[in-house]
Amino acid sequence: MNIYEDYKSYIEEHLDLINKIRNRHPNICVLIDDVLKVTEYVQKEYFAKSKISEELEEIFEVGYGYLTNVLSDLEVMFKEYFNDNDDKIEYYTPIIVYSVYLDDFKCHLESEEKLTERHKEYLESAIDNLDHIMNHLHHYDMKELDNLINELNIEFEEFSKFQPVYAVFALVCEELDLF
Repeated sequence: MNIYEDYKSYIEEHLDLINKIRNRHPNICVLIDDVLKVTEYVQKEYFAKSKISEELEEIFEVGYGYLTNVLSDLEVMFKEYFNDNDDKIEYYTPIIVYSVYLDDFKCHLESEEKLTERHKEYLESAIDNLDHIMNHLHHYDMKELDNLINELNIEFEEFSKFQPVYAVFALVCEELDLF
């Protein structure tokens, strides 16, 4: 089985989760929607026997890897933290989205070999804090979340040009005219 067939199987296995996100959680959908558009486009090109450039192959691989990580994280959060309760998921959406963003940022720093021990501890502490809020269904104040985001922005100011995977894929969608 090649990566495109593997992807097709993976998406079929997770279609219920994807549809749940698309239909009930539009604010979480931003994390996966453009990535899915691009990976599905490349997959269709492959099955249509079209020539796929190396750049598109790499984009596909990044998107597929991202989707497997994000969908598995969301699945765990939805089931284990929120018992698939849509109201709870909706309440914690800002924390869910920011948690995925921080994980993506941490992976980016690791891949660029710019993750210092201090940065790692700082990020892991923030991710653990968000995870603890969701895991224990603590009430949170949007102002507190905004403060955490501002603190992290100050701490990581040197990386202000970072674009999360979902934002990069929005640009790729635009470039490929997939709207």
